[in-house]
Amino acid sequence: KTYYPFKSILSGLWLAVVFATLAWSEDTASDQDGSALMSEASLGEPFASVSIPSEIDPVRAMKACVRAALGRKWDIVTKQDDILKINLKQKGWDATVYFVVKDDVVVLYSDSYIVNKKTGERKKKRDPEGWLRNLEKDVGVFMDREAYLE
Repeated sequence: KTYYPFKSILSGLWLAVVFATLAWSEDTASDQDGSALMSEASLGEPFASVSIPSEIDPVRAMKACVRAALGRKWDIVTKQDDILKINLKQKGWDATVYFVVKDDVVVLYSDSYIVNKKTGERKKKRDPEGWLRNLEKDVGVFMDREAYLE
């Protein structure tokens, strides 16, 4: 009988992939139903807010938030019905922003830090105000486009 060592290695890898996929899907499921995510009360003080035009609904307002984040090269971390969490790590910053879509306004919260470039540790809580103002401006522009052009 011929022994194929690769067969046992491949079956072991296959099992590892299956278990990793199951673990990932459980994490994702808990994020999507909101149980492992944040509530608005845990986000701290708001940084800015943008009025939602009466012509668009909260779903289209969230779409505008996603477009603004992706347009500025932020990473989408999690997305619920009414809360979008994004992150950007660059230039010594670890910046996390939450967009909370309410009936008539999008509120931006920031949980951002300056990072020690040598150790990678967060040094000081501080908001990257220029980046946040750009997001605030872009969300308004994309909501106006949703309302008046599409």
